[in-house]
Amino acid sequence: MDISKKMHTEQSDKKLFEQAKNYAFDYSNSIAERHVFPSDEAICDLIQFNEDMPSQNGDSSDILEQLHRLGSPATTAHTGGRYFGFVTGGILPITLATKWLTDFWDQNTALQVMSPITSKLEEICERWLQQLLGLPESTVAGFVSGSSSAIFCGLAAARLRIYKNLGWDFNKQGHNGAPPVRIIAGQDIHGAVVKAVA
Repeated sequence: MDISKKMHTEQSDKKLFEQAKNYAFDYSNSIAERHVFPSDEAICDLIQFNEDMPSQNGDSSDILEQLHRLGSPATTAHTGGRYFGFVTGGILPITLATKWLTDFWDQNTALQVMSPITSKLEEICERWLQQLLGLPESTVAGFVSGSSSAIFCGLAAARLRIYKNLGWDFNKQGHNGAPPVRIIAGQDIHGAVVKAVA
């Protein structure tokens, strides 16, 4: 079976998605009974992923089964309220459900013309953030992939504002010759801030 026909069949008969759903529910049903951090055995079993790059298409069901069999036991159990590492929290059921749905949408969210629904939802989130934080209606928001990107974008926006206050048009005049900007941070500054500043 050629790849395009295989993809069409898997998309149409839904067996692969049913398999993934069953694995997901198995994982969810057992999450409260397992340790938060995976066992040494589960971590050692990950070596089974070390194989040569395939020279032909694999069986999708077998791939999914292997991922669940080896991967699920080797996860850190963020869900369930027992994990307190870093700034990681468990996902809410409604958040997980909407993530499933939107994964099926398979949207590229770069432009409004590429995904009208995503643009609309971002517009609403932007308005709610304005209301929640008491920000002016002229405030615009940018949605990023994570905290490191947020730090980078936040510092870039702050630099732009500082230069504007100093009468320096960064977009036209660039960085060379710009007034120096001093950044004050604590000793425990996050590494992402140091990278963004560099």
